[in-house]
Amino acid sequence: MKRRGRAARWYDDECENRAGAAFAAVKAARDRDGARRRRAVWHACLYGDGGTEQLSSVVSAFGPKSLQFNVVRRNVDTTQAKIAKARPLPLALTSGGDFRQRRRAQKLSKFFSGMFDELAVFETSELVARDALIFGTGISHTYREDAQIQHERVLIWELDVDPGDARYGRPRCLYRHQWRDRAEVAALYPEHADAVWSAGTTTFNDDPLRDRESRSDEDTVLVLECWRLPTSEDAGDGRHMICVSAADGLLLDEEYVYMDAPFTLLHRLRRSWAIGATLPGTSSRAFSSS
Repeated sequence: MKRRGRAARWYDDECENRAGAAFAAVKAARDRDGARRRRAVWHACLYGDGGTEQLSSVVSAFGPKSLQFNVVRRNVDTTQAKIAKARPLPLALTSGGDFRQRRRAQKLSKFFSGMFDELAVFETSELVARDALIFGTGISHTYREDAQIQHERVLIWELDVDPGDARYGRPRCLYRHQWRDRAEVAALYPEHADAVWSAGTTTFNDDPLRDRESRSDEDTVLVLECWRLPTSEDAGDGRHMICVSAADGLLLDEEYVYMDAPFTLLHRLRRSWAIGATLPGTSSRAFSSS
């Protein structure tokens, strides 16, 4: 569809450089929402009783703890332990079914339980609940990769939406970036292996881990994944894209047919980006999900 009066977006059919347009879009969204990420880093430091070096996978210096009694951490850990006790499972039931149908429902319930164990859903949920208490919002991502279902926790500063797009609580464009092993990405997309190997170590200036992860001895590449939700179920204008920062860096470009993004957000309070229990004056008893 031709868009008049504006430049082509990454999800428009007439866009010639989708990867470049996507990186520009997520950078613009992050520029408008930088305060939220800075607040998240502050909350993490309150919980960990340290500086931003604790957020990296590699800690090059050690500093003694400045708090003898970290109320924030004890408050969060206690509430997380209570939440982790609940392990709900989906249950398949029949409505007036016969013996054969009930047996199928029982086997389906066992399949659900087995998949939850294989994907480590409950272990991931504990981390998501802790994120919700610390940052106000915990995020998990369920997706399919190379015919395998994956379920993983998403760091709060790795998922971005444009504040204007999310004004009414339902953004249509979502962006997730993450550092991944270059060889692994090249193996997943062999037809674009040259673009993966030639991609630089471009990152975002406000990424709290950029100085450490982008200079790691491991050969990693920044992968950007984008979603554009369709306007309706039969509109055909949804889009899902994966790219790297390189010439011909578009790894995957396909139609997105679902009306919801593949993320589950757990909020401590009911708001788009909730406030964590680490904020002074908040209570850990105020916890809700949506």
